[in-house]
Amino acid sequence: MQVLPIRLEMVFEQVKTAAEGKENTRVIDVGSDHGYLAVRSLEEGVAASAVCTEIHKAPAQRSMDALTEAGFGECSEVYVTDGLKGVPLRADD
Repeated sequence: MQVLPIRLEMVFEQVKTAAEGKENTRVIDVGSDHGYLAVRSLEEGVAASAVCTEIHKAPAQRSMDALTEAGFGECSEVYVTDGLKGVPLRADD
C-alpha cells in the first residue's frame, strides 16, 4: 500500500468520501507529488482510473513511473501541463 504524507492522507480521505457509492471514479491529481495519491486511490479501489499533471517533465515522469511500477499504467495518464490545460475532463473526451 502506498504510504502517504499526512497532508495527502487527508486529501485521500476526502477523495474516498466523495467517491463513495460511485462507479468508474476518475481521480485527477494536479501537481501530483510523484503520483502517490493516484496510486493509493487505485490500490484501494477508490478510483477506476487516474490522471496526474505536473508542470515539468521530470516530476511527471516520476508519477508515470510510480503508476507503472504499481501496475496501474493501463488505467492512468500523466500530462506535462499547467493545471488542467489540455486535459480531457471526462474519460470519453
